[in-house]
Amino acid sequence: MFILIDNLKINYEKEGSEKTEKIFVLLHGWQDNLKRWDFISSDFFVDNYQIIRLDFPGFGFSDTPKEPWDVLDYTEFLNNFLAKLGINNDIILLGHSLGGRVAIKFASLYPEKISKLILVDSAGIKPKKNLKCFFYFILAKIGGVVFSLPIFRKFREKIKAKFYQQIAAEDYLNISNPIIKSSFLKIINEDLQNDAQKIKNETLIVWGEKDKETPLKDAFVFHKFIKNSELRIIKDAGHLPFLNKKEEFLKYINNFIKK
Repeated sequence: MFILIDNLKINYEKEGSEKTEKIFVLLHGWQDNLKRWDFISSDFFVDNYQIIRLDFPGFGFSDTPKEPWDVLDYTEFLNNFLAKLGINNDIILLGHSLGGRVAIKFASLYPEKISKLILVDSAGIKPKKNLKCFFYFILAKIGGVVFSLPIFRKFREKIKAKFYQQIAAEDYLNISNPIIKSSFLKIINEDLQNDAQKIKNETLIVWGEKDKETPLKDAFVFHKFIKNSELRIIKDAGHLPFLNKKEEFLKYINNFIKK
């Protein structure tokens, strides 16, 4: 179904009994959509939750923003979306990757609206640039004198590609929409460690042991900064632990929600 938020048509699904006050909101990752959570929707009806999942603006079947967005823009959008649905408190908020970024920012700004927070292989810690990466960055930014010449133009694009690969941003190279491309750069350049330290809500952090996109060391950073948190590591799982180890993932989620 669709709803209009800030003049954007947003695709979302709402399942379960509307009589329950228990709301479970699911946020997907980069270049993903609400279908990612089909398995959670079917498995959680037994607990009488109202489950809400959505396509972020620029993903799935939702409209693309008119200009590049950062994490705060997506967070304020989420707040407006929930308010329009009449949801203002007692939310269990789960975010994966990009959705984790938004969930962290949301929890830091609106703690009174959340009963529990779940972060799954969340992005949000800006990687340190090594010397090699810095070298590519400088070359990628060189224009005018050298790389503006037709004979060198192709090398400039190759160097840019190398730079984005060095900062673990290969997804950037696969984005065709210029607004989403600019949004990507704004989002990955924001470090959310300070926001994480503001979170007071009870939090579950679930992480794939072999995640290469958001490495396991980030999980320990979030666990350290979010005082009221517990960490569950899923062995032999990557960035999508709910695909690699679905039963184990659901066990952690169920235990956390029910306790």
